[in-house]
Amino acid sequence: MWPAVLLLGLCVSATTPPTVYVVTPTEFAMVPNGTMIDKFVPIMERTYGLVNDPDKYNMYIPPKPAEGPILVRVGVNIQSIDEIDERNRELRLNLFLRIAWTDERLKFAAEEDTMYVAMSHYYADKIWKPDIYFPNGRSGRIHDLTVDNTNLRLYSSGQIMVVYRYSLAFSCDMDFRQFPFDTQVCSVILESIKYPVNFVKLSWMFSERDMEPELIKLSKYHMVNFHMTEKCHTDYPIGTFSCLRLQYTFKREIFYHLVETFLPSVIIVMASWVSPWLDPSQTPARTVLGVTAMLTIFSQANHVKSSLPPFSYLKAIDVWMLICQFTVFLALIEFMTANYMSRTSKGNAQRLDQCARVAFPACFFLFCILYILFYVVSEPDSQPS
Repeated sequence: MWPAVLLLGLCVSATTPPTVYVVTPTEFAMVPNGTMIDKFVPIMERTYGLVNDPDKYNMYIPPKPAEGPILVRVGVNIQSIDEIDERNRELRLNLFLRIAWTDERLKFAAEEDTMYVAMSHYYADKIWKPDIYFPNGRSGRIHDLTVDNTNLRLYSSGQIMVVYRYSLAFSCDMDFRQFPFDTQVCSVILESIKYPVNFVKLSWMFSERDMEPELIKLSKYHMVNFHMTEKCHTDYPIGTFSCLRLQYTFKREIFYHLVETFLPSVIIVMASWVSPWLDPSQTPARTVLGVTAMLTIFSQANHVKSSLPPFSYLKAIDVWMLICQFTVFLALIEFMTANYMSRTSKGNAQRLDQCARVAFPACFFLFCILYILFYVVSEPDSQPS
């Protein structure tokens, strides 16, 4: 007895759900009430014979539209964002890619135009498909656990929809000048690689599930916006090609850096302020305090830099760490000066320490206020236009 095939219930029309029968070249269809029928077996046999007969169907020849270019509708459903790799400047994600077009050579007679059959992925390699690729893609694969994650649907009107599940890595042009208060915009670009815009035109195919950025969960960022661009053409010496662009805007979560970077560096700087409160004659204690603070703040700065690729421009975190390093260094210089002055005039050394007790905290907190105003309050807009 032939194995029963699962019934798919995905609707294509907002008003009239399509009647769906799932079959493969060697399986029968099953109607919703579970009764075995063979009315759709001829459709499968006809399609199987058609795509395997080069005289009747040539997969290398595109379909002929009634007018204008071939309209290819594309949908991208982000399942998860696995990682935003800052060192390699990559966006790694898991997505469903839906591609729909019409090939009247494959249409069949049916009671309803919205009726379709879910075909085996075997047919996906036997029919003409749009040559869509990712210009900014670096690597990727189609999932095959536990079976090939490809879904092919053939509608009675000749419309074809192919759904692939991909894991992909995209290049992302990141700007870290505002790090760690930065906002990054990464794009998923789709383009026709072979057919120019006057032959194949790409357009977006929307669904409600595609437009829910709050469902995307990340550890270091949160998604604040996404923007779909349809009127996107790329010019090459050989012609102009249709493309689609999906831009995701990510805002960095600041809590981690508050706990791991800013708070420890403030504590180190404040520890260096203890030195002016010690007597200038306590050379060992003030020396150990100053040198330890210097080594610690420089070690922390190197740790922060190691998480990012090297850049020639100055980042917000660089400004913070440089001022912290400079403040700790000044505290060490102040101790050396006070220690020298105490040998000739102890009164002058004490007055220098008294000034340092007020000047160091006042200047540092003034810097903190200016830093927050410049990098946090007046943060530049990084949203896509």
